[in-house]
Amino acid sequence: MDEPTNGLDPAGIREIRDYLRKLAREERLAVVVSSHLLSEMEMMCDRFVIIQHGKLVTIESVQELSQQTEKVLFIVGPKEKAAQMVKAHDPHLDVRLVEQGLEVTLDYKDIPRLNAMLVAEGINVYGIHVLAKSLEERFLEMTGGNEIA
Repeated sequence: MDEPTNGLDPAGIREIRDYLRKLAREERLAVVVSSHLLSEMEMMCDRFVIIQHGKLVTIESVQELSQQTEKVLFIVGPKEKAAQMVKAHDPHLDVRLVEQGLEVTLDYKDIPRLNAMLVAEGINVYGIHVLAKSLEERFLEMTGGNEIA
């Protein structure tokens, strides 16, 4: 399907999205959709393909996309002490103090380890938010960013 939600109002977009997901799940079908509305595709698809100039760039699942974490927000207190602990624990990690706590660049699989270390050091961890890249960000990263297709 080419741009199946083009021209639809928000309710129509949701209806098409839900119908295609249901059809794929219940009938065990692959539904191929071509679209430039990447945020919509992220909500509709389980997997995506990026093609540039007729060449396959990548095939990934939306789940894999969310696990290619670069930044994680740790809502902690006290945040200054937490930043010192993280840097002492692993000086290679990129750690930034932000209003809510710490923004740390690390792999998805390392989140529990860092959380456990913070708690063991007496840091209060109130929340952890994965700041995963969107499909749009991933697309721009993989295709050279500013180039118009």
